[in-house]
Amino acid sequence: MEAEEYGEMMESVDEVTFALDGLRPAAQKRTRRASLLALLGICASAERRRVLRSQGLVQQIIDAILVLDIDDPPCAIAAGALLFVLASDVQDNNSLDSETCVHFLLKLLNPPVNVVDAKAPSIGSKLLGISKFQMLNSSNKDADSSSEDILLKVEEILLSCKEIKPLDSDDKKTTRPELCSKWLALLTMEKACLSAVALEDTSEMVLKLGGNFKETLRQSGGLDNIFNVMVNCHSELEKLVKDASTTDVEGKERAPLQSAALLLKCLKILENATFLSDNNKTHLLSLNRKLSPKCPPLPFVGVILNIIELLSALSLLQKPSTVSRKADPKNTKVCNGACSGNKTTLIS
Repeated sequence: MEAEEYGEMMESVDEVTFALDGLRPAAQKRTRRASLLALLGICASAERRRVLRSQGLVQQIIDAILVLDIDDPPCAIAAGALLFVLASDVQDNNSLDSETCVHFLLKLLNPPVNVVDAKAPSIGSKLLGISKFQMLNSSNKDADSSSEDILLKVEEILLSCKEIKPLDSDDKKTTRPELCSKWLALLTMEKACLSAVALEDTSEMVLKLGGNFKETLRQSGGLDNIFNVMVNCHSELEKLVKDASTTDVEGKERAPLQSAALLLKCLKILENATFLSDNNKTHLLSLNRKLSPKCPPLPFVGVILNIIELLSALSLLQKPSTVSRKADPKNTKVCNGACSGNKTTLIS
């Protein structure tokens, strides 16, 4: 039995070592994708992650990811998913605390401008509901299915971790807004800055875990970047609510769905980042942003209030019984009071 377990351990070690060799800067794109796909398959198993941790390979995987070129969207998605999986392990809750790691997550949050999302596959495609990605200036599409395989594996991991829900028959025509580097970066930040709190029975002392990620996130400008993402998502969703000619929110294109997913994840990060961190609370309260070019800057609290109202409006738009197909613009007010900084009632 011991010999069998040792053999399985060495097999995992050899597979990871081989995959890491394929992440070298000189490696071709197809090789990097294959290596990342192999690492996703290995790290998806908690048992195999424990083996890798015992051999000191988890940190090697993280170090290899942090120097990756993220101009290739499938590689960026795979990298974000790997960091999320590794950040989910309590034993490694300090492994993402470095400034280098935070900067890499911020790169995933702000991908290169020459990278865009591809259109969702057709209904007859094998990847119904899964978004593909491609370079704007790419003239030679990959003949292999490495991109699709990565997306399938990432979706499988997110489903197993219960971070996303399975698609039902009504959702098959929609895309997965979570399958993008931005959302995966935010998910990783959420897990990395989550402080576990335990109450010691003997001393009634609160034990704070989670390392220094939350502090590093603030010091590296991460909270500011997350706040900027929230403001940008607010602008995208505000356009959707202002379109009173249709209430079919779920039938809209991918952008509004992704903006909503990103916005909700940002709110969760801020909740975790401010828990037991007065410095982060103070920093966020000092921020202010414009919700539109013509409006004066709003303080952090004002932006959050507008976001809550906007999400309430979106919730109503998803209920045909509440809002008619052709809504009366007089009955739907969208953040018109944001310029004045006052709390606005979206639905009168």
